[in-house]
Amino acid sequence: MGITGRPKSKSVQISHPSAQKERALCEFTPETAELNEQRLWDELDARMAEIDLSSKRAILIGCERSLLNELAVHIAKLGLGLTASISDLRALSDCPDFFRGFNIVIVNLDAFADVSIGIEEMLSFRKANPTPAVVLISSKATGDDIDGYRRAICDATLALPLTRSRLMYGIRAALENNRKHRTTNSIPSRSVL
Repeated sequence: MGITGRPKSKSVQISHPSAQKERALCEFTPETAELNEQRLWDELDARMAEIDLSSKRAILIGCERSLLNELAVHIAKLGLGLTASISDLRALSDCPDFFRGFNIVIVNLDAFADVSIGIEEMLSFRKANPTPAVVLISSKATGDDIDGYRRAICDATLALPLTRSRLMYGIRAALENNRKHRTTNSIPSRSVL
């Protein structure tokens, strides 16, 4: 018996006939966990490869010159059209209609004086501009978030410094997440943050 009074078990027993198909997913051995994780990554890779970046327009916001140059090189090599860059963060709230011509908005969260200010700005921005996919980049991020968990403020978050492959993967994930969220109208309230 465990601390909670339940018996300790290494596997889950499923007796319902319709659940037999899911049994392999419930038996957590290192081998099945690795196979399931690999299958999920393979499915995600296949979906990401289907997203064509060549017809997309991107804008970078809040990037200092060295980061802007680095991202511009990565974006050009990805075949994505970088058509604008704005260093002034006030453009997010002052010119909301300006962003309607872009498919991807990449925002440097580090450019805000405080992360909480950046989050508030991104909440307002997303409310005014639900169509473009938003990628937040930050040196304060502990890792990449491509599952759309922060969809109230962005479609993907990438930790700085970036590699070209991570940027490509993050942009494609953001486009896919944005497409799914717009088709289900599921941009959540700020309580998700």
